[in-house]
Amino acid sequence: VYAATGEDQAELKLHLTESLSTGLPTRFRTTDGTTHERSQLPTGEWVADALILLDLGFYDFWLFDRIDQNGGWFVSRVKDNANFEIVEELRTWRGNSIPLEGESLQAVLEDLQRQEIDV
Repeated sequence: VYAATGEDQAELKLHLTESLSTGLPTRFRTTDGTTHERSQLPTGEWVADALILLDLGFYDFWLFDRIDQNGGWFVSRVKDNANFEIVEELRTWRGNSIPLEGESLQAVLEDLQRQEIDV
């Protein structure tokens, strides 16, 4: 029995790890709607060679470091106020592109016309 925590709130959360090669779950757990997602993703050897897709509920630099230290990969959205230093551009843009390498994200964000930054 999982009671809702409020209007439009989850009563039940499903925490699922899926194999990219088979499309099948490799582990899962259900919790009540108030359980924080981050507490349900332990890191360890299982992340080696795994690509982990994370929503903002998992946005945690300690977690990102643990995934990296265990040989895994991750993709996460970035918080609106993130201000990373751009250390390398992975794509060359034609036209009136502005150089990004060495700049902070927030310093160049308003000047960008592109929808994505490949850095």
